[in-house]
Amino acid sequence: MARIFLELACVGVLCLAGLFFLPKTPLERLTGQAPTSSADGANPGEKRGPAFYHSLESAFRVSRAKNRPVLVIFSDDHCPSCELFVEEVCTHPSVAAYQEQFIWVHVNIRDEKVAKFHDGYPSLVAIPDLPTIAYFSPEGELLRCHGFADPDEFISKLRQVLDRVKAT
Repeated sequence: MARIFLELACVGVLCLAGLFFLPKTPLERLTGQAPTSSADGANPGEKRGPAFYHSLESAFRVSRAKNRPVLVIFSDDHCPSCELFVEEVCTHPSVAAYQEQFIWVHVNIRDEKVAKFHDGYPSLVAIPDLPTIAYFSPEGELLRCHGFADPDEFISKLRQVLDRVKAT
């Protein structure tokens, strides 16, 4: 009987130790990196996500008015990678500097029976993987499309899209 209590005590100590020494967020578990401070002085780990539009039509209207590219995240409620991308990557402090440079749209493919654009915008025929992040010019031209990315990869892709939009 004493051996069972000893074993349970050991398991309890290991569980408590895990609370202090294991990565705290899903992104840290995936990348092995803790959040760092951003250039705009945000506190490490501070989560400030973009303001998402849920209507593609209104997002493109704002995009044309502000002359900013549209970033569309296609995801699913039952997709762990989608949740990780939206909750950890999009809210990462280093991504915050890019939030105002895009018009962000979050489309849950379960809510949208067919993922398509309204009123003459091009259809996204196939969503190759979830999440799928698609970038469009204010005129509706597909500029780039990719799947999950960690914060550093995501920032690199954001910069590439901004450079392409500035070049046109």
